[in-house]
Amino acid sequence: MDKLYRVVIIDDDEFSADNLCLELKKYNRLSIDGMARNGANGRKLLEKVHPDLLFLDVELPDMKGMELLEQLRGAITWNMQIVFYTAYDKYMIYAIRGAAFDYLLKPIDKKELEGIIDRFMKKAEESAAASLVIPPRVYSAGEHTFMISTPINDLRILRSIDIGFFRYNSDRKQWEVPNRQIHNIKQCSNWITIYFIL
Repeated sequence: MDKLYRVVIIDDDEFSADNLCLELKKYNRLSIDGMARNGANGRKLLEKVHPDLLFLDVELPDMKGMELLEQLRGAITWNMQIVFYTAYDKYMIYAIRGAAFDYLLKPIDKKELEGIIDRFMKKAEESAAASLVIPPRVYSAGEHTFMISTPINDLRILRSIDIGFFRYNSDRKQWEVPNRQIHNIKQCSNWITIYFIL
């Protein structure tokens, strides 16, 4: 049986969120597991549901979508793809810099949404084959988490205790972690690019 992917929508515009929900229900491998109308409720929902795919409005009544992600940065220990969802294209560059999976403008273009869902499904299936399992546990004080980009352009969360050695690749101008130091990951490359989020 195919995996059912959990989806959460955080958007204060009820009409837009309902339209998006209606469109997403057409995909039998997606389960809409919750909707929130502001950042505070969205944070609680994300921590409870641990969705695979998040549609996040950029402008919420109590905070910006990017602020919500910043607040959750250390708490996200699962693989979640983020689609920034807004009526304003002026936020596109912030979404890209914020490691968004994609960007969807309101009102919804069904072809654009279909392309996003197709790419999500493909990426999710590739990730499942080379998944990095981070066991749930309480993090100790002073422990840092990092977001890494794997050779298949998948973003992963690593804890500092999972990293044994890393080096700076001056040709690529990026920090890298040797694959052999990371357990439960199968990649075709010997090095994984790491981006520090501090």
